Amino acid sequence: MDAHAIKTEKVKVLIVKLENSEKRVNDLLFEKEAMKSCIIDFYGLLSDIIETHDSMITITVKKLLSEKLKPVFTMLNRLEEPKIDNSEDEGPNENELKRRKEREAQINEHQRIVRKAEEKENAKREAQAMLESRKRFFLVWTLNRIMSKVVDMPSQ
Repeated sequence: MDAHAIKTEKVKVLIVKLENSEKRVNDLLFEKEAMKSCIIDFYGLLSDIIETHDSMITITVKKLLSEKLKPVFTMLNRLEEPKIDNSEDEGPNENELKRRKEREAQINEHQRIVRKAEEKENAKREAQAMLESRKRFFLVWTLNRIMSKVVDMPSQ
């Protein structure tokens, strides 16, 4: 009977350890999702703040941010969830898949917005450069110069 009591105590201890480890895994998964959410929110808010300022600053800061945050996003995407061996669970449940797809869709949407903004800024910069290059072909007429020409040579 003593051996049986010792084994049951060991099993109870193992059950408590298992529950604690499962709780820790769930906490880590929650922290991971919270970090992803915070980074996405931060990136979006920072993009909104930056867009209200000068376009040249926006371009350079967005490029810098996208270069700096790209490794973070890839690292967060590569993080794998710890695998728990459950005989009745054959894979991730539907809620996890749904959340993962929503999160990936948000990340893709943010990346698409950043690319679109960069393309728009590049187009503006090219248009400005083309305008500057064409300005040298035309004389610069100011209002004072036109007025002086009209005064000097009145219509006949």
